[in-house]
Amino acid sequence: MASPAPVLNDDILLEVMAFTTDIPEGNWPSFHPFTLLARWTSSLEELHTYYWYTHPRIPPPTDIVYPKMRVLTLGHTTPPFMLPFIRAYPNLARLSVVTSHQVKSDRWPPHLNRQHNTNTQHSAGLMWPYLSAFEGALMYGLCLACPVDRVALHTRRMPHASYVYMLPSILADVRPRRLELHTWPVHARTDSLGNPLPAAFQAVERLEELLITTELGADHADLDMVHALDDFWRGLEYSRLRNLTLRILIGRRANEAQNGPLSRAEQSVRDLDMEDHLRRLVVTVPTLRTAVVTVQAADGRTTREATLTDGCTEYKEEPKPPYVCAWFATIERVCKPGRGSSENMSGLSWFWNKHGIKEELDGIPASYETWVAGTGQQLDEAQQTLLDAVEGATSMKIVRINLLARNDNLVSSSVRPILRSRLTLRQVVKVEYESGRRDIVRSPLRYEEDGTPRANCLERFWREDGLLRWPGIQGTLSVPKVRCTINRPGPGTYPYSVIEMLPGTIVLNAFGCMPYTAKERAICTHAEFAVKLDVPQHIGSLRCLADSAPEVIPQQTIDAYNAASRPEHRRCVLSHDDLNPMNVLVDEAGGGAIPAGEKWPEEMVSPEGFSLTSPEDEASLLEFYAYAVKSLNEEYWEALVEGALLRSAVEWLGSLHGDESDCAALERWAVDRAFPAA
Repeated sequence: MASPAPVLNDDILLEVMAFTTDIPEGNWPSFHPFTLLARWTSSLEELHTYYWYTHPRIPPPTDIVYPKMRVLTLGHTTPPFMLPFIRAYPNLARLSVVTSHQVKSDRWPPHLNRQHNTNTQHSAGLMWPYLSAFEGALMYGLCLACPVDRVALHTRRMPHASYVYMLPSILADVRPRRLELHTWPVHARTDSLGNPLPAAFQAVERLEELLITTELGADHADLDMVHALDDFWRGLEYSRLRNLTLRILIGRRANEAQNGPLSRAEQSVRDLDMEDHLRRLVVTVPTLRTAVVTVQAADGRTTREATLTDGCTEYKEEPKPPYVCAWFATIERVCKPGRGSSENMSGLSWFWNKHGIKEELDGIPASYETWVAGTGQQLDEAQQTLLDAVEGATSMKIVRINLLARNDNLVSSSVRPILRSRLTLRQVVKVEYESGRRDIVRSPLRYEEDGTPRANCLERFWREDGLLRWPGIQGTLSVPKVRCTINRPGPGTYPYSVIEMLPGTIVLNAFGCMPYTAKERAICTHAEFAVKLDVPQHIGSLRCLADSAPEVIPQQTIDAYNAASRPEHRRCVLSHDDLNPMNVLVDEAGGGAIPAGEKWPEEMVSPEGFSLTSPEDEASLLEFYAYAVKSLNEEYWEALVEGALLRSAVEWLGSLHGDESDCAALERWAVDRAFPAA
């Protein structure tokens, strides 16, 4: 058995524990997390494990209790024997369980695992009294005999679509108020039981909110979606549903089939009368108050959406924004936060505090100041200089300026606690010309008191300007164009970069309100972006002149990085030092992420008090990203998973100043945290 590599705090364990086992199964209980982490029974609050197998028949010691444990993730594991977990973590609030792809279902049959967990929990008379959230695909085998308010099931992880027969038993066990079925085969029917939905929802008298995503692939070419939805609506007849979100996606067609005839499934989706279906659904489910049904067109270029609000239906069809990946782009809100979600009626953004409770707060405003030509408004000296420079370089008249960032008011007061340090920008503005075209104009980050740019910031500005042009040269990614770069040496003048404005809304404002499937697509887009970019495999800062390949500027810490024993840990990727939710754009319709940053800043920014996702979604989305990367590049995936500890060390090193006390601190960190056994 390999040595563990945990990262431990003095009071709380909040990290991935990874073990590799090559010992007989009969000895597994000796290496159960209860035993190995017994030193922290009084302080442990969260535990996230991956590939840490536990034996479902041989129990570990039963006298170890972790009273503060609230969150547990069992990723890529054998079907767990639940009673020991209930005894050890009696106050658990959130649970996530995902079976390893290496575990064959014929070796651990779900019905036998369910029977075993049922008998042992019933005999002991134990259950989790405070469990409020579950995420995974194994609830049938777990047999959790307790109410769970929020349940998210990922049916993509089920061995076969016929496993939908498990749903009635699952829902009868936990009786959720909110149910999410991701990649649910809404069209699936089992040979012996037919449509399982009526029995399923009849057993859930508490169900109020249902979110379902279904995706049609090549193996569903003969499906009639109209009949499939009729069956689905009948399944909801016995529910007391108040809110419904249904998203129907169509897998991408192969290139050679793009111009071919539509399949029966694609034809039925195209002809679907969504408003009529919603009207009939209201009759079937009289308790329904809000509903959103979204259908992606067969060509993948348009999205149709029908909404129901208090008996009134509305229909709209809109184009899906093109797939775009970029670091630098505009911060323009093309829609208010929450579009596409039936829950968010306030126009506020969603965040989750450290207790996992959702809060609605103001997001980043679309503009801090606005100047419009012909209104008599006066520009300050810096803004007038910018206007004159841009008009002269582009030969276009500017009619509107929106200030997107400034030194003293980058974020709204309600969102400022999200960021650990305040960012500063001299000017980032959106300009609109008489022709209607819009661009982003940015200048260096910080200035001296006499108005001249700081030397290091000026160097960063030119590095960024060249680096932004580089992905376009590669031809693998679509990026915003640098229209022009203006450099007028002299007092009172500044360098400016005029950049094409991209569509989208910033992640900070939109991500929390987006459907889960849209979040997955954003993550998948980011994975494609990270893997495809041909980054020089050397560690350091990138310097890129216009129309040239980038070169790497070595850093003093390169010797420490070279000490890594495995080359996967040294795989290099382009790293945006401020990849925070304010510097990323996303297509809320779910078509893909648009990683976009206004700058490469001097300071690191990280979440402090709030998260953009619920704790349940965060765990599953991190896992989804790992899967997406693995499907694209195995070496990249190994670096991602096995290099986690090294990346933690690199981040920590980045905050040091190189004196002897820092070296001593690093040594203590390595010994006490990374290798506690030493």
